[in-house]
Amino acid sequence: MFFIFCTMFSIPLSGQVNTLKDEVPPKSETIDVFAVPSEHLVNNGYLIWNFQDGSDGFANSTGEECRSHNGFLLWNQEQGNYLFSPEQLCIPAEKVHTVELRLACTPNSREGGNALLPGASPSFPNEERPPIPLILSWKQDGGAFLPPVTIPLIPDGQYHDYQIELGQNINWTGTISQLAFQTEMNGNMAIDFIRLTGLYFVPFPRITHDYETDLALLSELKELLSESDQSITIGFSFFVEYLSQTDDNGDYLWVSYHNEAATGNLNPHYIVRLAKATNMPVMIWLRGDPWGHIAGAYKQLYADNANLMWTAEISDSPAYHNSTSGYTYLCLAQEDLDGKTPVYWQQTDKLLGQCAEVIGKLIRDNPDYILGVTTTSEYKFNTEDQQDDLDYNPQTIRAFSNYCKQKYGSISALNSACGTDFETFDLQSSDFNPMTIEVENGFDAPRTRGVSTAFWDEWRTFRAQQIHQAVRRQVECISQHIDSKYIYTHQIASEIEVCESPAYCGNVPGANVGIDMFTHEATEPAIREIASFVKHDAHRSWGVPEWLVLRNGDPTLTVEAMKRMRTYSIKYLCPFPWGFGDEFDIKDTPAFEAIRNYLRE
Repeated sequence: MFFIFCTMFSIPLSGQVNTLKDEVPPKSETIDVFAVPSEHLVNNGYLIWNFQDGSDGFANSTGEECRSHNGFLLWNQEQGNYLFSPEQLCIPAEKVHTVELRLACTPNSREGGNALLPGASPSFPNEERPPIPLILSWKQDGGAFLPPVTIPLIPDGQYHDYQIELGQNINWTGTISQLAFQTEMNGNMAIDFIRLTGLYFVPFPRITHDYETDLALLSELKELLSESDQSITIGFSFFVEYLSQTDDNGDYLWVSYHNEAATGNLNPHYIVRLAKATNMPVMIWLRGDPWGHIAGAYKQLYADNANLMWTAEISDSPAYHNSTSGYTYLCLAQEDLDGKTPVYWQQTDKLLGQCAEVIGKLIRDNPDYILGVTTTSEYKFNTEDQQDDLDYNPQTIRAFSNYCKQKYGSISALNSACGTDFETFDLQSSDFNPMTIEVENGFDAPRTRGVSTAFWDEWRTFRAQQIHQAVRRQVECISQHIDSKYIYTHQIASEIEVCESPAYCGNVPGANVGIDMFTHEATEPAIREIASFVKHDAHRSWGVPEWLVLRNGDPTLTVEAMKRMRTYSIKYLCPFPWGFGDEFDIKDTPAFEAIRNYLRE
């Protein structure tokens, strides 16, 4: 696997692995791009190897204990391709099911020889180096090693964070006594830590932005759950906004702001400061704030990218209503009528990217204190039962026209399949006035609601695909700055009042799955479907960014829902909110007491 000779390995200030020096600089000397903190949390996981005092019992293929230096486990392929953990670990598989790692690896050149040096030309310069498979196997109760799982490593010499999710693996049962890692990489590797974790329980508290008050609030929350065993890590959740929070240059407000002492509900540095002070990892919601009410210049900025919605039946004075209140009311079209990127996506690409860049640096400097980030989009579409809030923005209808044209090929084929009578895929109306008819018998979205037709079903399928595409775009933007191990989607998965979004909309490449739900929605079929998205991807996990537990909810049903989620190896769970005083605030309620007792079992 990744075996590195201490005398051949160093980690220079560039953050890359090379073979020029015979020692590794202290962690404090590395730069911020992939800097490693000098200390690790002691409560962030069931079992942690951070190699601060040696190899912590890890051995190579020959049984020889591996070398370490300044908190890194070091080795190379010459010492064999296996890395064995200590034996007799006694890991309770039912409660501990995730292996988390931070490491850097650099393969040797294709012709063999030393590992690639910083600035050196590889033997295959025009090719992107493919991922390196990392294989993990384990022993159960001291028996033989069981069939392994594999995740991809990025062989770029930079530190990256990875997870190996084992909870749904049929062989991860009983008591795990030893781990064995393997890779066929012909090169060097350094491991900063290996951590075994169970559930992350991260409520969403009412942060006041007064440091002493917030510190007391989080400390109280942690103390309430402090008797939980180490298979459960207690943290908290909070959001940072990006779309409407800009400086005078139109950039994300905190893009160049690094004063940890500063407060403010938008400052991610402040949130991390709280996490470090309380030893509670934080899940950060990257919230695109058209979810809230945008006024003034911002409302005008996003005006053409809002839903255009009927305010009356088409037979009774039809008119459009333009709103920017809520994700529900965002037009998600990827192109405007001129084929250009709409303002909403221009701003999202820019500002979400800048926000992710800031938080990416915070993660690399503080990997123990940040659990991850969520897209916090909750993109959804409205159902046929709602008379007002259906998106008829011409940008959306143009995208639907292109969808139908690609699927059916010709207008006659569409008419035959869906019972329509269009003469062209050109839009009937391409402006923002619903009464304008520019093309007789031109294409339009279905306007009759409450009646299931083939054309209406296509409309709903298209809207779901549009949501999936929008979530994927967010993830691709974030992943330019943050490892996929940290990224979770943030979607709903069922009909809530008049809105819905299929669960698969939260299952996109490059991210873990995050689905919000009420307690009554946490049924066995629903949980099984969500968990199935990651069941065969050991490098992905799933969580619930918003678990909405009613304040007066049945404590028995609350605990049953939590047990059900843990049965399917949920990675993190956020009861939302905490201390807000609304109907979902479970502070000082029988529901919370039931959760507390369950976590303490």
